[in-house]
Amino acid sequence: MKDLIQKNYFNRKNWILEEGYKLDLSPLEILVVLNIEHFNEFDLSIDLNQLSRVCNSSTTEIDKTLSQLINKGFLKIDIVSDKVIYNTNRIYDMQNKIDDEQTSDIIEIFENEFKRPLSTNEIDKINYWLSQLDYAYLIHALREAIIYRKVSFPYIERILLDWVKNNVTLEQLNAGKRNE
Repeated sequence: MKDLIQKNYFNRKNWILEEGYKLDLSPLEILVVLNIEHFNEFDLSIDLNQLSRVCNSSTTEIDKTLSQLINKGFLKIDIVSDKVIYNTNRIYDMQNKIDDEQTSDIIEIFENEFKRPLSTNEIDKINYWLSQLDYAYLIHALREAIIYRKVSFPYIERILLDWVKNNVTLEQLNAGKRNE
């Protein structure tokens, strides 16, 4: 991920808007991070008053928000050659940690339903599925297998492949659509 965020084609602001909800940031924290990203992109200096003005918040609120972002590990402030640098790269590292936590959560869920530890091949299969599909699809497929009392990896994989083939959306699954 570190290499990816350094690429010119990686839009950091879009990523924050699309993935930021997973980071449990408040609306003001997201606004502050987006403005920091904007100022950094155009190599503009950043100070508390400026952030306060563009975020339409008091300097006290912005100062508190910056402290929260630092405490959460999303922001690092450095001084280099008498210039204050606001570094938000840690946000992207945090996403990797969240993805790792999500993977371990789903593995635990599968192990509980299978009533046994998963093999290395099964864990690899789950990781592959997560690289291709949203976490929620795997949970829905596991539930489907449980409902039909066919809790096995081949059956779950058939469910997932069928959903991909038929372009089944999470909205449909959440509304109760079943495999047909």
